Amino acid sequence: MTARDVIVLADSTPLARGFEREVHAHPTEPDRLLKVLVPAEHQGGGGPARRFFAARGPKFRDFLIAREYREYARAALSLPRIGARLPITHMFGFQDTDLGLACVTERVSDEAGALAPTLDALSRGGALSDDQIAALTDFARRLLRYDIRCSDLTRKNIALGYRAGPTRRGPFEAVLVDGFGDTHAIAVRTVSRRVNAASVHRKLGRIAEKSGLVWDTTGEVFTR
Repeated sequence: MTARDVIVLADSTPLARGFEREVHAHPTEPDRLLKVLVPAEHQGGGGPARRFFAARGPKFRDFLIAREYREYARAALSLPRIGARLPITHMFGFQDTDLGLACVTERVSDEAGALAPTLDALSRGGALSDDQIAALTDFARRLLRYDIRCSDLTRKNIALGYRAGPTRRGPFEAVLVDGFGDTHAIAVRTVSRRVNAASVHRKLGRIAEKSGLVWDTTGEVFTR
């Protein structure tokens, strides 16, 4: 399959769906996903702000995707060494599909190879394990270390599972699979690392509270 081929997705069942996009398995690359825009008339859910802007045209969604790719490129280019793990999914460009242009992104999977569960699903299912809490702490520290700008850092956008490496599966970890990039009207977080860190700490605190955990801003650690 070449970059110019059109992938047919119309008959496939989405693996997940958000307000702007739905997620499909890549038919030939098992470690990748395809994210396509949901038709505006079929959008449902989302917060008041997103519904307000979405109703005013597709340019808002284009803006979100552009900021997402910009943040990925900035973070990837700023990594201190080869092999350093970003706390966000890798992005691999675009692919034509019969549902429109798709963003090609990294897949995070569970032990069996299915799509990895989100923190929201895991925390609703009961108390988190020690391994899951440790993965969240490592994830949070990398968010702060690499100054990741997060527009929608919520439990629904954090997956806990495994990423595929060049020759073997990576470690168990938490990954932000959506909602990164500075989409605020006044992009203070983009120009100030201190402001962005304060914002990330607040969001991590809310995530902890909803997950039955405590976020220690000084030690940068999740605890029960």
